[in-house]
Amino acid sequence: MTDFKIALASTIAFVVVACGDPKTTTDAAKADARVDAAKEPPPYRCDLADCKDGVARTCNSNPQILECNVVAGACGPFVDGPSGKAINWCSCGDLAEGDGKCLDGRFGVACADGLAGLTDCGLGYVCAARPNGPFGIGCDCNNLPDGICPGISCSADPDCATCTPNCGGRTCGDNGCNGECGTCDTTSECVSGQCEPICVPNCIGKVCGSDGCGGSCGSCAGGAACNADGTCPGACVPTCSGKTCGDDGCGGSCGSCSDGLSCSVAGACDCPYYSALDYKLSLATATFPPQFSFLSVNLVHTGLDGSTKRDGARMGFVAPSVQTFTFRVPGCRPNLNMKLHYALSGKSCVADVVITDRTSVVLPPPIINADGSCTAPAL
Repeated sequence: MTDFKIALASTIAFVVVACGDPKTTTDAAKADARVDAAKEPPPYRCDLADCKDGVARTCNSNPQILECNVVAGACGPFVDGPSGKAINWCSCGDLAEGDGKCLDGRFGVACADGLAGLTDCGLGYVCAARPNGPFGIGCDCNNLPDGICPGISCSADPDCATCTPNCGGRTCGDNGCNGECGTCDTTSECVSGQCEPICVPNCIGKVCGSDGCGGSCGSCAGGAACNADGTCPGACVPTCSGKTCGDDGCGGSCGSCSDGLSCSVAGACDCPYYSALDYKLSLATATFPPQFSFLSVNLVHTGLDGSTKRDGARMGFVAPSVQTFTFRVPGCRPNLNMKLHYALSGKSCVADVVITDRTSVVLPPPIINADGSCTAPAL
């Protein structure tokens, strides 16, 4: 057993801790919770968080998402304790103060200081009721053959028989068995096993000088010195290097976006900030062989710029109890890499599949060969 992790920023509880894989199931509680985004600034800047159309989202390089309706809540005004700034976030809805509920899999929601905070048990764990514990919820080892040994206490997990987690002073990141050594709050990111503050480059209104994170916003023609406000002396020289849209630094434009895309602060046409894709996967159970026992699926969603938007989402289909799975990623163009690992009575087979034109996928049964081995089919 383990405890879920929820970070409290003074008087607010909107911070989600952990890099994980929220999911919304069609057979269980509706729960879309968290998104791993690219390590790029969002298309617009905000200080802490925002809530629009019933969806709350933090605003940094590792944004977190919570749909307010999972607790019958709504977007509401709150105040961040450390800064005293106003934010919008999900209210607790039908959750009482200090109460909580499990969503799907490893995730839950807890009510603290009037805000609905997303809780995360971590890879290889599942949210479970804890009537006498904090918020009434906690975490159990999922004990599934999903390629994850979450911790040394999960002795019944079949993956822990062949892999022993080892964090060796690491406070976050991989434990060597596809589980996690710990997680960082939304003001930090995991670097070499330690949580370090996130720095978001800022070149808004600047054409030269520092971006605030060790990088540069550009340089002035002829080697002229950059002014303190990030402008060059003399006539303004437009610059669109590396940009396809947005401001050229002199009040002009480097271009505009079409097809519903928005211009990011980096000058690239990308998906609108709150745009999301729902991938729905299901088993073609009627045609699966009787010796089928488990299908593990690892997912990587790739963004418009080729960067990984969601990495390491792992799900398990267990016959016959788990047959459908839905999860959400930020983006507006389907581009999914899937690694399928079928298990059949001691035998296994693996396939790598790329989905670029659809978000609904039916996973077919493995092909049983004449020698008794199996082959993972193409989709």
